[in-house]
Amino acid sequence: MLCIQILEEETPIKIMEASRELYQLLSLTSGVDEQNSNYKHDLQTASGKAIATLWAAMCIIDFLRTQRFFRGIHQAVIDSKQKYPGEKINILYAGSGPFATLALPVMCLFSSDEVSFTVIEIQETSVQCLQTILEYFDFQEYVYVLIQTDATRYELEKSKKIHIVISETMQHALEKEPQVEITMNLAHQLDDETIWIPEYIKIDASLMNKKKDDGRQMGILPSNKSSYINLGTLFNLNKKCAKKLFKNLSEFDKVQFKLSEKNVLNYPCLVLMTSIHIYGDQYLMPWDSGLCAPRIVADLSNYNPMPEQVIFWYETGSSPGFHYKFLYS
Repeated sequence: MLCIQILEEETPIKIMEASRELYQLLSLTSGVDEQNSNYKHDLQTASGKAIATLWAAMCIIDFLRTQRFFRGIHQAVIDSKQKYPGEKINILYAGSGPFATLALPVMCLFSSDEVSFTVIEIQETSVQCLQTILEYFDFQEYVYVLIQTDATRYELEKSKKIHIVISETMQHALEKEPQVEITMNLAHQLDDETIWIPEYIKIDASLMNKKKDDGRQMGILPSNKSSYINLGTLFNLNKKCAKKLFKNLSEFDKVQFKLSEKNVLNYPCLVLMTSIHIYGDQYLMPWDSGLCAPRIVADLSNYNPMPEQVIFWYETGSSPGFHYKFLYS
């Protein structure tokens, strides 16, 4: 299947072509239609935005993201089988979208006696499309249960051990979508041995020179030419952190940085940078994917006087994301 080609391919252009072909195949099979407005409705929840069926389907086209998640999940299953010999590996997939894309290589490479999925998806149209996909490819036996519900509120079966959790329900800088609250809700219900994919999501504050960055991306400047200065880490979302946050939301620390005039003159854009450790040796670093595109906060060249410090903090709720405040002397 195409997902195996994506998993194993090393040439970027071929990974991109295979990802587009897989998107087209799954869209045709499931009935996802780019012209149908029914597939374009985001769902607003108390914990953030559940993106529309079409936008979730199109995530496949972000080909490095797709491949690296494929590889990380594949390795996580192998490691779990070694750690728990003879056990069926139970995988919780929260936010599957219409294709359960990240589960497909596992379903192709392992038998249903080896792996089982509990699948959670909130969008009704996505659930309907996924049911069609599972039936068409004869994957129903891999799915223990497919539930249409909000993963930020879902209560797990206490009697069922979960070996791996997959949840990629995010945008860059952890804004708008409910990745943080999904992780918080599920992490406190599971033991420390559970593998989380991604293992962590790190958000840094940086100052960026957009002209230098544009030149680097266009090949005018060397690829190793730095276009930004890192100020420091704001937040590192992982299972340990999520458990603490579930108990006490005040664990969202306010983080403060000084803004030197020299740095701001040379790197005037204040941005948030996203880095993702998927699993093992699989990472997505800034610029690798839409998930890791810099999130521009402010162009400080427009400020007079220039702020001397900036404070950031994260808020959950219907519009999750980072907030900031400038400080002046």
